[in-house]
Amino acid sequence: MVNRRVSWSLWTLCIALLFLTLYKTPFQTSDTIWSAYFGHWMIVHRHVPMHDHWTWTAFGHPWVAQEWGFDVVLSWVSKAFLFRGVVLLMTLVSTATWTLLALLLQARGQAYPKAVTAAMAVLSLPWDQIRAETWSYLFVVCTLWLLYLAKRYRWQATLSLLLLDVVWVNVHGSFVLGIALVLGAGMVAYLPTFRLHWLEHEQDRAWGKQALWTGVGMTALTGLNPRGYALWKFVVWLSLGAHIGRYILEWQPPVATELYTAGLLIAGLGWTIWRLIVKAPMSLWDTLLLLVALVLFAKAVRFGSYVCLLLPLWGTPLASLRAPRKALRWPAGAALGCALGLAGLSLFEVLPIRGTLTDHAVPKLEPKVVSVVERIHREHPHWRLWNGYDLGGTLETVGIPVSIDGRTGLYLSDGMMRTYMQTTLAGPSAMHVLRSERIRYAALARTAPLATLLDHSRHWQATYHGRYYDVFVRRMES
Repeated sequence: MVNRRVSWSLWTLCIALLFLTLYKTPFQTSDTIWSAYFGHWMIVHRHVPMHDHWTWTAFGHPWVAQEWGFDVVLSWVSKAFLFRGVVLLMTLVSTATWTLLALLLQARGQAYPKAVTAAMAVLSLPWDQIRAETWSYLFVVCTLWLLYLAKRYRWQATLSLLLLDVVWVNVHGSFVLGIALVLGAGMVAYLPTFRLHWLEHEQDRAWGKQALWTGVGMTALTGLNPRGYALWKFVVWLSLGAHIGRYILEWQPPVATELYTAGLLIAGLGWTIWRLIVKAPMSLWDTLLLLVALVLFAKAVRFGSYVCLLLPLWGTPLASLRAPRKALRWPAGAALGCALGLAGLSLFEVLPIRGTLTDHAVPKLEPKVVSVVERIHREHPHWRLWNGYDLGGTLETVGIPVSIDGRTGLYLSDGMMRTYMQTTLAGPSAMHVLRSERIRYAALARTAPLATLLDHSRHWQATYHGRYYDVFVRRMES
């Protein structure tokens, strides 16, 4: 027992060190800076806004702050404990996600839970960022755990699922996945018992009824958020009807040659071969879960993280069916020494972390261009700015009204996102849009076609050339 506890401690420390190294590196999205700023805004004003206050293009338009809970927590942690606190918070969330998944595999009697989960944790790294969606991965695993426990601890699991749903709906719009998991499990439990080659299913009407009623209760409790049930309309529209994939890379289909996509394909193929070799049966529920996740992933890259979570449940056969092997046993003393060494290494990685959240943004979010734009705004506060998409959230934190930021859903309904993309890509009407919207200055990525167009226009003058961004000002005679 002692040896097993030490081995789990050693494994958990390895996972924690993996994510600690990931999160302490400079982050690459301005969404993180915006989230901390917006969370601070809510703490100061003591309410969740229902309309936009930060852009000149959508000022006063209705806005759904679906991640407000995460934003408040991120703001408080970053203010109280600086970037070190943020790193530790996100490391805790990701470590808990994969540790709980490994424990679930072990509880289900599946083979090599630690090795399998560690491999998938490495594959998941491209999706793990300082964003609210990373928390949803933990919520998905918690939901799977509670569904597993529901057959033994019925009312306790039901109550826990309801409480989890109330938290989830105030953290991220992916709460619909949790409800879908519970309702789906209930419906599948009503299907007749069968076994078809390797696919098998056992009917359990009593448990299915409990899961369905729990899912109904979770759906009812989703109204406990600042937007009420209107949040459903927004989430469904953004996922299915907003055509967000036309503009945002993570909502576009994956490319097979990308490293993480290739890794998932290889892992899935390897597990399929493994199951065929050991002739392991597979439950209908696990198979349906993986198929749905793969369909979602085929439509949008961002769902690859959920494939990483569900693939081990489908692909790992029971421990009793695994191929014979010579056990590798660690002496308790050696395992304990490794655990203490890893704990010391983790502490060594944490101590040097200094500075604020903004200090650790990648150089692409260069502070110099922000100071240049801020100076122009102070001199001409009524001038309208046309800015790059990745720069909007950072500029808003210093009080500059921007044309666009990372809240893509805010700009899709009225066509602003389409206009922005066509203009930034230097479409035929680009200069007309800048004139009609009375744009006086622009901060654009150097690679943007519009930056090249302005650089060669006699009506615009470049006032700053940075490594990643350029700033242009319209000539007064224009």
